[in-house]
This record gives sequence, structure tokens and C-alpha cells, in this order.
Amino acid sequence: MAEPYGVCERCGRDVHGHIRVVGTDLGDAFAVLLLGDPDRDWICCDLCNALLCHNCCSHPETGYCDTCYAKIFRRRRRRR
Repeated sequence: MAEPYGVCERCGRDVHGHIRVVGTDLGDAFAVLLLGDPDRDWICCDLCNALLCHNCCSHPETGYCDTCYAKIFRRRRRRR
């Protein structure tokens, strides 16, 4: 297995994998693509920056930890 990237803030397990950043100039704009390694098993929450393994996060595909996901979901549900 690859070298650990860090430690999950909730369970303390080592997490692995990295994110590669690829950018290109499109003339009037600049595009950035974030590519996760196939073995990446963690997220860094887009809202609070918590580092969590996928096992400690109910919705890792969203990029939010459970606490921040609940805050965002409640706000959207209330607006309807």
C-alpha cells in the first residue's frame, strides 16, 4: 500500500492516495481539473477542511463531512 497521506480526524486511521491538479489555459478562461488517485480513501471537507476517511463520512462523493452536509441539506430543505 502507498505511504499514508494523513490521519482521519474522526477514527485515527491512516488514509491513502492523493489528488493531482491539472490546469489549462482556454484563452479567456483557465480550467482546473482535480483527479483523485484510484486508491484515495479520504476527503478534505470543502466547508470545514476536516480530513476524514470514506468510512467516517456518509456522503464522501459530495466533498462534505457529515456535519457540514447536514447544515447544507437543512438549509436547502427549509428554502423550499
